[in-house]
Amino acid sequence: MNGINPATKLSEVDVSKVNFLVNQDGAYINGTIYAAAGAIGNGKYKINIGTRADNSYIYSGITSIPQSGPTTTSGFYLGTDGLIVGTSGSYLKYTASSGLTVQGAITATSGSIGSGSYKITIGEETNSRAYIHSGITNINETGSGFYLGTNGFKVGNDNSYLKYADSKLTVKGEITATKFTLGAGVQLLGGLSE
Repeated sequence: MNGINPATKLSEVDVSKVNFLVNQDGAYINGTIYAAAGAIGNGKYKINIGTRADNSYIYSGITSIPQSGPTTTSGFYLGTDGLIVGTSGSYLKYTASSGLTVQGAITATSGSIGSGSYKITIGEETNSRAYIHSGITNINETGSGFYLGTNGFKVGNDNSYLKYADSKLTVKGEITATKFTLGAGVQLLGGLSE
């Protein structure tokens, strides 16, 4: 042990001069540890490491990936067959065969779903407006898609769209209704046709 007294506390050892030390405080190993299996800690939530069949894994609390979420146990499992972390009411699970499953709320300040020009994008503009859009990136842009933000919405394409902004509803295209009621003070420009 390079002349180090075994009663010396690990915090008092110059670890640059030691390759291996074990005493009542714990252990110090300078290098890589290889083990086919083992555990770190103790009790219900110790971290277990191991292999079985063609799968290597590390887990605490959850010993494998269940078909649904965890039943009564909380913890995590990470293996070559996938990942699950959480509790029975709130968890994240991923396997190559079933993809990503999230039980619980997803909170995001930005991001997108899908790819290409019609992916759905979520974000916040520099003027603190939150939005979600696809195809068009703002309420005044031309093209096909939708935009929904704290400043209004627009859905459709250049030839036919519905837009609400600045307390004004704009419809480009035909309106079809079986009943239409207008309140007092409504002004019609251009008349109505059947």
